[in-house]
Amino acid sequence: MQIVISLILNALALWVVTRFNIGVHADSVTALLVAAIVFGVVNAIVRPLLLLFSLPFIIVTLGLFVFIVNGLTLWLVGALVPGFHVDGLWAGVVGSILLGIVSWIISAFGLRAGSEV
Repeated sequence: MQIVISLILNALALWVVTRFNIGVHADSVTALLVAAIVFGVVNAIVRPLLLLFSLPFIIVTLGLFVFIVNGLTLWLVGALVPGFHVDGLWAGVVGSILLGIVSWIISAFGLRAGSEV
């Protein structure tokens, strides 16, 4: 049940990001749900590898390159999921920043799966 709640909350966060008209678009609710699943998998598998390989750039830029890595992961999800579109790397970077803010707000209200309300 916690996985379903987490999926719905991630899809809700992605939906909020699509409302800002920054270059992240979803054609349907199904596309949002599939994008939330793929985003979770990409964050669990691909993102740590990208962070590891880009560690020298992250160190040189004092951590700012992490924003680029996050944008790349969102851009990758847009490339993999039909009906979910990310218009470019910078749209992915801004979208990932907004996604982080929305996720932070959701967790601040204790709405994450497994949290006690």
